[in-house]
Amino acid sequence: MAQYVQIHKDRTNKVKAAINLDMFGTGGRLQLVESGKWHDTDTFEFSHWLKEALETAADDMGYHIGRYKASSTSDETRFLLAGVPSVWFWKPDDVYYHSIMDTPEMVDANSLKAVSDITAVAVMRIVRISVKSHSKTEQSAHPEGKCAGGIIVHHMFGMDRIARNFL
Repeated sequence: MAQYVQIHKDRTNKVKAAINLDMFGTGGRLQLVESGKWHDTDTFEFSHWLKEALETAADDMGYHIGRYKASSTSDETRFLLAGVPSVWFWKPDDVYYHSIMDTPEMVDANSLKAVSDITAVAVMRIVRISVKSHSKTEQSAHPEGKCAGGIIVHHMFGMDRIARNFL
């Protein structure tokens, strides 16, 4: 991610948010990481409004998520440090983490569904609010009459392996 952010630094101002879906397929209770640090940073807070958007979506669908203060963070950190609002979904206590048992069969399908539902609803709401907040002048200035920008949803936990095995 550091290289991606560095290569595309001229476009990060168009990214509305970065949501990292990392290590939530097994383990303890689903968490939004509240704060943490990267190996070359001091402790920092993740984007409050983005955490609230995801928590509201979860509450609206009856899902329960907690908050977690991590000692380290993941790929979303580089986006946050580049000024992109960022957050990280995570489950602590993954006993299979980087072991021979870290396989698709160990992934909790309900966890995948919950995080997918929460993320999809929150992203749709964020995009809807973003589009409504642009004035007609800004919208007509865009070549297609749309608001420029996007949301990056990044997953890491063997999703590529899961896709190969289940799709």
